[in-house]
Amino acid sequence: DVRMMVIDRHGKLMHHSERALIGQPVMPELLSLIRDGTPTHQVRLDGVEEIMTSTPLPGFDGYLILLTPLILHTAPVNRLVTSGLVLLMVCFVGIGLLTRNYTKSVVMPLRAISDRFARLNDNPDLGHTSLPVPEKQDEITSLIKGFNSHIQALSLQRSVAAELRYAEQKALD
Repeated sequence: DVRMMVIDRHGKLMHHSERALIGQPVMPELLSLIRDGTPTHQVRLDGVEEIMTSTPLPGFDGYLILLTPLILHTAPVNRLVTSGLVLLMVCFVGIGLLTRNYTKSVVMPLRAISDRFARLNDNPDLGHTSLPVPEKQDEITSLIKGFNSHIQALSLQRSVAAELRYAEQKALD
């Protein structure tokens, strides 16, 4: 897709991929860009964005011009950007799933334990229920078992205290 042209000092084509154009003058705007001393320009030719590189030919009063469609330069970058965005989206989905799993397996059980302890602290005389123990054995499960043991111990303590009060009451009567 790269095209090569050679023009003489008058701006006429000496070499072109289309033989019918040889000897024809290049557009004045294009000739002006070629002669301005800047070796590379982005130009629009025949509706296609192209990178034009020109260099003077040593020992010859003319220029060598290479025209490369811009898409050849940008297509790999576009593929890389698209791949990067897809990878980023996959990472976001993965992070979301990990966050959901972490919330379900760590945050929610810890919050339930914390809420139950707060209720126990606010209303110590109420009957409190145990938390369900998860099947998997980990630190959270140990905390839940510890909370449940604490609730059972409090329940037993209340029961023994009630029996003791009843026995004392009966002994006084």
